[in-house]
Amino acid sequence: MDIEIRAEAVMEGRDYLALAHFMTYSKNKNSMMLNLLLLLVAVVGVYADFMVNGKMTFITIVAVLAVLVTFLLPEYSARRFVRTDKKFIGHTFRYVFNDNGVNILDAEAGTTALHAWAAILNMYETAGYFFLFLSRQNAVLIPKRCLSAEDLADFREMLRYHLESRYEVRYKEKKAK
Repeated sequence: MDIEIRAEAVMEGRDYLALAHFMTYSKNKNSMMLNLLLLLVAVVGVYADFMVNGKMTFITIVAVLAVLVTFLLPEYSARRFVRTDKKFIGHTFRYVFNDNGVNILDAEAGTTALHAWAAILNMYETAGYFFLFLSRQNAVLIPKRCLSAEDLADFREMLRYHLESRYEVRYKEKKAK
């Protein structure tokens, strides 16, 4: 392919929140549907409990708390991480994309990592990010804001070439009016 793309981005709290939201709600295509089904079951359970018992029982309270934890805990954890993390937020990441893979340099931490194309499990593209998965739970995010329009087109071509079916677009582009 013989293309090299260089990019740089300062990581912000919104970047980590986007990763947490993707991992929780979007990585698995069925996760949002399962969460909504869980919510529906809890609502029906509360309604049935009131119809049968005339009041909320301990089991209903536990079910409602379980639903709340399922929806709120990931968000709370991500926001707490954003407030306290000093190893990610505010760091400048430099990316080099070429035939060897994805090279990521964190200048503040003094770390660099080369992820060969063959070692990348999956790459997902959303409206604002690319999520590079090295394992089921280990992901690197690449903000689209660090790529020019031309570099973005070249990067997508590179991903299709090197990753083939392991690269997946997870959003619908808005059509211009």
